[in-house]
Amino acid sequence: MTQGPGARLTRLAPPVAFSVLLLALVVYVFRAIFSGEHSLPGVDAGAHFMWENLTRSALASGLLPHWNPYSLAGTPHMADPQSLVWYPPAMLLRWLPPAAFLSWMAVLHVWLGGVGTLLLGRVVGLSWLAAAAAALCVTLGGTSAARLYNGHLLVINCVAWLPWVLAFSVLSVRRGTLLPHPALVLVMVLQFLAGFPQGSLYIAGAVCVYFLFSIAWPETPEPGDARWQPLAQLTVLGLLTAGLSSFQLLPSLRLAGETARAAGIPYVDAVAGQWTFASLATAFWPFMGAQSQPPPRDIADSVAYVGWLLTCTVPFAFLDERRRRTAAACTVLVAIAVALALGDTLGLYRLHYALFPGFRLPGRLLFVATVALAILGALGLDQLVATAGRRHWRRLVVPAIVSLAAVSAAAGTALARWDPSGVFPVHGWPWLPVVATAGLGLVVVLGARVGARAALATALVVCGVDVTAFSADGAHPVSIETADAVRRWLGPSSAGRVFSLCPNRIDSADLASVHRPGLSGRGSVWLSDYVEWLSLTSLADRESDMIGDTPIRRDLLNLAGVSTVVACRPVAARSLTQVSYAYPVFAYRNDEAWPRAVWTCAVEEVPRSQVAARLRAGRFEDVGHFREPPPDRSGEPGSALETLVGTPSCDAAGRVTVTGQDTLDGRFSADVDAPVAGFVFLSEPFYPERVALVDGRSVDARKANLAFMAVPVPAGRHRLELRYVPSSFNTGLGVTALTMVAWTGASVLTRLRRHHASLVRPY
Repeated sequence: MTQGPGARLTRLAPPVAFSVLLLALVVYVFRAIFSGEHSLPGVDAGAHFMWENLTRSALASGLLPHWNPYSLAGTPHMADPQSLVWYPPAMLLRWLPPAAFLSWMAVLHVWLGGVGTLLLGRVVGLSWLAAAAAALCVTLGGTSAARLYNGHLLVINCVAWLPWVLAFSVLSVRRGTLLPHPALVLVMVLQFLAGFPQGSLYIAGAVCVYFLFSIAWPETPEPGDARWQPLAQLTVLGLLTAGLSSFQLLPSLRLAGETARAAGIPYVDAVAGQWTFASLATAFWPFMGAQSQPPPRDIADSVAYVGWLLTCTVPFAFLDERRRRTAAACTVLVAIAVALALGDTLGLYRLHYALFPGFRLPGRLLFVATVALAILGALGLDQLVATAGRRHWRRLVVPAIVSLAAVSAAAGTALARWDPSGVFPVHGWPWLPVVATAGLGLVVVLGARVGARAALATALVVCGVDVTAFSADGAHPVSIETADAVRRWLGPSSAGRVFSLCPNRIDSADLASVHRPGLSGRGSVWLSDYVEWLSLTSLADRESDMIGDTPIRRDLLNLAGVSTVVACRPVAARSLTQVSYAYPVFAYRNDEAWPRAVWTCAVEEVPRSQVAARLRAGRFEDVGHFREPPPDRSGEPGSALETLVGTPSCDAAGRVTVTGQDTLDGRFSADVDAPVAGFVFLSEPFYPERVALVDGRSVDARKANLAFMAVPVPAGRHRLELRYVPSSFNTGLGVTALTMVAWTGASVLTRLRRHHASLVRPY
């Protein structure tokens, strides 16, 4: 029987009403982040502010933002998924000012995680109120407040999609078809575009776990080969997701291959912050081990808190035979996430490191445990109330003992480790455990005497009070400087780059706000060659390397075209001339800075390892002239040859006039007057998709001085250009289009076959 509009509206009323109230609660709890146009939501939000401003500037000029010229001397922008150029929610909210945009993006995704949990709860058969309790605890529990405090906005964006992905995975497996649920495919693409690849990997892993679990334990008995249908569907899901996201995936993979993370990080860094078995006590005592106030700043990668009440009801989840499969699936997800978070305690994280050596912080997996634990607790809550309503008290004894034992063990662990001079291990002490325990008892009494609805409503209120208090200190707005203030600090404009000796006052985000390029930057995408070169700048062991009392390779700053040095106190060094002072910043002109493009008659081709060693031992004494002690020129056997600029002496001097630089589409242009055939050294980071042209013809640009570029130029006057040619983006765009066509065709064909089968079905 078809439902009428009135029946559908009645059915939609509870989730819509709860979603609106949930959004209002999130805005209220985190209201402090809406502090104005010069305030950002969280400590590290400055990087996101810079990326968003770059994206908007390029799009407003009719350009695609391929290149970020202001950070790390220049780095790919659109290829970096952190930039959120193509993330649909970001595209929809770009009408907001940048600071408000970041705040609303954070609030939106915290809320989306809750709404997705509500959907997941209903999909697995929870009552509305139990599903709402799980949604509330995921929204304001877990690490949402801690992520927001620290400004880890990309993590918030990505993990918000996990409940949606799990809900549609359940629905997709139930379809029993080769093609996955369309919504699952779209949400998988969305969570990848959200800009946190490590989180995307964990979400994909959770999907794989559920599909494989569905093979081992089907929701309904499947005959023969049909049991393996989820595996085929999972394969198609992977192909469709990769194909549809190729326009971002392929450039990101290209960029990842050039970054320092691609080679991996030391294991000791990767496993930092790992859990121990004692950390399991944070299920009840989430601030255990926090060292500073407010506690959220310390727990961003170390908790999976979903409130006392839901955690206490987890053991009751297995009482209902109809929901036992769902409870088992959630338990598997929790177990895997916790086992990996335990790092070396169980040793499983070493396999994780072997597969993904560029990822770090085992606790970042705990967002998977947060969602699964909330659903487990809600399943247990539903079953506890139903069993109490039937007054089957004996069935509650064993789960109650397990719950009491867990609380006691956690309390003993937390209180034994508590330092009275530090942070208490739980919010709202001592009333929270009392309220939670009393609330749980009241739920049982109401379930037995009044009814399930009153009991579940009480549980919802207790959960709300708990997690709202838990997240109360999560909002931490951070003031940013106005562009006018930064301009005053930097003094007269210059064509060169800026080096800051007080990065806590002026950093790459500040420089980008006034369109001034710098050597440092934020984020995790650092080109590996540039990182190696930048590390040399700190290897200062000569008097000439000093700026005041700061050891820094002056010659390498000169080579990179650093024409302005800023400091938060007066400094004295050769060839540095103070040009301005605006409290608290002193600005100096560097009279030894190289132009951004320099002509030389010749270069030297040497093994890569030798380039680094010779740059470390020698010094650039003037523009284009490198002096060094007699080096060991053996190099490593089989080491690739690279270019070292500055060693040969030239009898004549060429002239290079830069006509365009620091553009958001990656263009650089210069006019060259060369007395003989030679090379132009560019202090532009080498990247494979930046191609060089001389008089409009492509030439082979070389990697020079570890990280930069040298372009061969014949004698005479010529026009030199660098262009960003996004071959991986163009290829990915084509793959995306073909995937959409193939998916649409397969969907239409499947529908036609079903329709035909229904017509010829015998009666």
